[in-house]
Amino acid sequence: MIIDKENNSIFIVEKLNSLKNKLNQDTINLESVKRDMQSISSYDNASNYAYLNSLLEPEKAKGTTIPSNIPVPTCSFQLHNYLTFKPADNGNDVFTFNPFFLSNDKFIGKDFNFSSADYTMMIGCGMYFFANSTREITGNTPLNDWYYPQAAMQNIPDVYSKYRLVSACCTVKYVGTLEEAKGVVGGGISYIKSPYIGLRFKLKDSTQTGSGSRNPMLSEYGDFELIRDCYYHQENLCLEGIRMLYFPLDNSFEEFKEVWDGTIEKTEPVTTDVGSQPAIRISDKYFKSGFNWFLYTKDAPPSASRNFRFDFYLNFECLPKPEFLNYMPISLSLLPRITLEMKNKFLEEVRDKAITKIYNKFV
Repeated sequence: MIIDKENNSIFIVEKLNSLKNKLNQDTINLESVKRDMQSISSYDNASNYAYLNSLLEPEKAKGTTIPSNIPVPTCSFQLHNYLTFKPADNGNDVFTFNPFFLSNDKFIGKDFNFSSADYTMMIGCGMYFFANSTREITGNTPLNDWYYPQAAMQNIPDVYSKYRLVSACCTVKYVGTLEEAKGVVGGGISYIKSPYIGLRFKLKDSTQTGSGSRNPMLSEYGDFELIRDCYYHQENLCLEGIRMLYFPLDNSFEEFKEVWDGTIEKTEPVTTDVGSQPAIRISDKYFKSGFNWFLYTKDAPPSASRNFRFDFYLNFECLPKPEFLNYMPISLSLLPRITLEMKNKFLEEVRDKAITKIYNKFV
């Protein structure tokens, strides 16, 4: 049963009224009463496990919230985005992504200075989504050229003040021709903490397409053995794909964070094969570090076109800015309170399925 946060109270009231009317009749239809009671029981069971279902199937959990002892009025929505890519000529590629980040669009067009040059921020913020697709990537040695790909955006209109991540998942699947399919796709979950944001920028008053910020903490992950040593690591055939789930590591992952507005704490130079590029740090009040998906392809088919697709689904719960309260569909979370024992049971089940194949059967 799917729990609809807007209609679940109406459902319960209607069923209880129906049950009352049937019990007050001169002749009681026991089968009809039994069906109503089973319906209420089924709803209650589904309600108790709604949070677990949102963690296991984030794609289907639009409008979900985190159960709370003291619920507050919030808005909830799902952010779905994707990018397509092709590996390096040798079939290797690697990504890392922290899903617990959200920014508003106020950062677009902001100026900042780095190495005596003025830059302008562009659309395409993704904290933190970094890739390493250099020709030299073998998966056996560290490489420091981790850059930000433009397509993975986590920015929304400036209507929310705070947010938290409820559930999320990402997938990598091969979308090329069957005849060329080869190699593997793998992934693991790392708990490293990094303050660096993925950001697109260009020289101020320039017509260039722009460049991306770097992350100096990721160089060692050019060696795929470190990803194979990560938690829940799995390596599948290219055709099987890979699917990875998010889960909170502790209670601090249920705290609300401020929506990032473009405020930069510090910029640092990173030397790459294309020169010195900035690594951009932001305050931890804007995001939650410590949960990172790492994904890679190894010996995958090279292609002139993009033959892999990366999808992510992020379910956010947000507090709107006061000036928008008359226009935003806020509501209290009506999910029942879950005990610590039940919560630990839920998280254990999610961790058992943290990384799986997308396709278990293929030609």
